[in-house]
Amino acid sequence: MSVDPSTLRSVILDSAYPPWAPGWDTRTPDFVRALDAFFQACTRDEPCAVAHPGLEARFRAALADLETNPVVATPGPSAGLGPPGTLFYADAQDFAIIVHQLLYDTRAYGGLPLVVDELSRRNPAVWRNVSEVVALRAASLSRAVSLAVECYDRSSYQSRESQAKYGAVDPLVHRVHTYFDADYDICPEWSPHQASPAELRPVRVDVPTLILAGRFDPITPPAWGERVSRTLPDAVFFEFPLGHGAYRSHACPRSIASAFVHDPASRPDARCIAGMSEPRFVTRYRRSPDAWRLLSGLTIAPEPRIAGGVGAALAALILGLILPAGQSLSRRFAAHAEQTTVPRRGLVQATAGLALLFWAALLGALAWTATSEPLLLLVGLPYWAHVVFWIPLVGLALALAAGFELWRDWAGISWGTRVAQLWILGAATVLLAARFAFDL
Repeated sequence: MSVDPSTLRSVILDSAYPPWAPGWDTRTPDFVRALDAFFQACTRDEPCAVAHPGLEARFRAALADLETNPVVATPGPSAGLGPPGTLFYADAQDFAIIVHQLLYDTRAYGGLPLVVDELSRRNPAVWRNVSEVVALRAASLSRAVSLAVECYDRSSYQSRESQAKYGAVDPLVHRVHTYFDADYDICPEWSPHQASPAELRPVRVDVPTLILAGRFDPITPPAWGERVSRTLPDAVFFEFPLGHGAYRSHACPRSIASAFVHDPASRPDARCIAGMSEPRFVTRYRRSPDAWRLLSGLTIAPEPRIAGGVGAALAALILGLILPAGQSLSRRFAAHAEQTTVPRRGLVQATAGLALLFWAALLGALAWTATSEPLLLLVGLPYWAHVVFWIPLVGLALALAAGFELWRDWAGISWGTRVAQLWILGAATVLLAARFAFDL
């Protein structure tokens, strides 16, 4: 903007991070501000306050405890922390960076109080699941690109001494939120060049500028965006009850940005902000930590035992249903076609149908939750998923009844029919029993 503003028609700054902002030094107060805003939002929301009373106090107590008493858990396969069976030790630094990273994403807010509560209570299954989520987020970022910018812009005026002064606002968080402290030591070797004083001065150009900020953003506080707006004569600033990257998080900032792009000379209509609500927190759910393990094992980091087992059972069931259908057509013209009793045929088909219905409903619930409440998957599924998990109970009861009828008719049916119906019942039973294998 400062090099050649004449080439700019308009500018949109989302989650502004100006070069003069001491982002390294103020990591503690910036994180604490976002934490306070988030915990206050939970307190103001009655269902969240009832479901998670004293959440902030429990979070801080867990941080203090984890300093000397780490959680021992087995990481998920996509966490990249070692071969199956490897143990990892999660301490206060891990807890702090997990919550810090999850605060970036507005979509995660609905389930965040629940996850913070479970991690504070040292739930090993949730620690296992969250290790994968954070690893997947980290894999999508380029540390080299980040350091290339940070070291050039900020290394000349930031220091550990300055960070310690800012950190005095919250000694506990400052003590454990040390994940990025290595930057102070890396930058002298990484980038010998530094921004000049002229590059660090606030930009003062008369270009229409729209500045967006999120109230719960843990890394670029709204105060920075507001300060930028005061140095730009033709700037407008809006704050939203969102996290980092307001534009991508909600339709309201997108509509404001669209109006601004079409007519940067006019102040965009921002009445939609008044209609935005604070995060809707999940308080009713079905506890099933293995829901994430199942989804991860099928799609994110396919595990042969999970993806292969489920795929083989589904293929066997469908094949078993298709082949007897073809066989029955040929038998209609056979002189001595065997008689298949209606009760047994109906029970076998009903068992197979319920197995397919269960997996269709389960995969639908996983997909819906991953899209609407992704963090909830680390702990379980929506409350309405209770209905889904009654299906296997009914299906297994039908499988027992079908097996009994098959045993009664055993002497009067051919080996082909015996094998086909045992095949179908076996595959269906495996699929239905997965409800218990995954602690669903």
